[in-house]
Order: sequence, then C-alpha cells, then structure tokens
Amino acid sequence: MKLQKANEQLDAIWTLVARNETFRGYRPATVAASGILGMVAAGCQSWVVTEPVSQPALYVGLWVGVAFLAVLMVAAELILDYRYAKTRFQKKLTWKAVRQFLPAMAIGAGLTVTSVYCQAPNTAVLPGLWAICFGLGIFASVPYLGGAVSWVGVYYLLAGLLSFLFANGETACSPWQMGLSFGVGQLLSAWVLYQTRFHDGQE
Repeated sequence: MKLQKANEQLDAIWTLVARNETFRGYRPATVAASGILGMVAAGCQSWVVTEPVSQPALYVGLWVGVAFLAVLMVAAELILDYRYAKTRFQKKLTWKAVRQFLPAMAIGAGLTVTSVYCQAPNTAVLPGLWAICFGLGIFASVPYLGGAVSWVGVYYLLAGLLSFLFANGETACSPWQMGLSFGVGQLLSAWVLYQTRFHDGQE
C-alpha cells in the first residue's frame, strides 16, 4: 500500500512538473511539411476527385491518406524521441503530450468511418468537423505546448465553423476547405512552435 501511494504521489509530481515544461517533440519543420502537403493535396484534388460530392469515398480517401502521411511524419519523430530519451521524465512528457491529442483524433476518425460506412449524404461537412476536432485537440495540448498555441486552436475552430457555410451548393467539398483549414493551420502551427522555441532559446 505504501509503495502504491508513493507511486501515485510521484506520478502527481511528474504531472505537475510536466505542466510547467514545454513539450518540444513537435518539430516546426515537420509540422510545416504537413501543412505544405495539405496545400499540395488541395491543389491536386480536382485532378484526383473530379466530382467529390458524388464520389464521397474517393474524396474521404484522399484526405485520410493525406492525414495518414502527416501523422506518420510526426509520429516517426515522436517515436525516435521516446526511444532515445535520456531521462524517464522526457519519456513521460512525450507520452502525456501525445495522449492529450488522442481523444480528438479518435473522434475525428470515428466520424469519418461512420460517415463512409453509412454512406451519409453530408460528406461536405466532414472538413468542418475535422477542423473542429483538430482544434479541440490543440486546446487540450496547451498545457504542454504553451499558451501561444491556443491561437492555432482558435484558428482551427473558426475554420471549421466557416467550412460549414460552404458545405452546400457549388462550394461543397471544395479543395480549399481543407487547403485553408489544414494546410494553413499547420503552417501557422509550425510558426507558433518555432516562435516558442526561438524565444525560449531553443533554436
């Protein structure tokens, strides 16, 4: 019992320290690369998916593929950071920072799967939902990434809400719904991460 209580107290101390330590596992260059990937995909969407409204599976497949590549790039660095972390604290901080984002990603994935599986006619609202989920994930990560990143969360939430305004008619499933939300959002994220590192003397 004493050992269990000691571990619980130690874990509480680790959590408190982690909340006062900025997580630096998300590299600005990698995040920016994912934003550029999103912009390129937006530019190519009309070639790959000629009728996105009537081809929801192909449209969703394109952007799920982009998201997978973006997550893969970031995850590769996080795995290396975790694998070669010099201290237990660094490993715990990496896991806690990533864990903050997981619920939002899981919700976004669940909405996507159910939409495609049920062949829902509202595929055009997915970009807005994705942006909102991503924004919520960023807000959840603020304690580990620094207060400045909350502005990125605000951007994603506004982008998601505005995306709903263009989810009907000729603008439905427009490539720039994702290009401006995810592409620009990730570039903004990279800039905020860079500024945080620069002001903290990490660059």
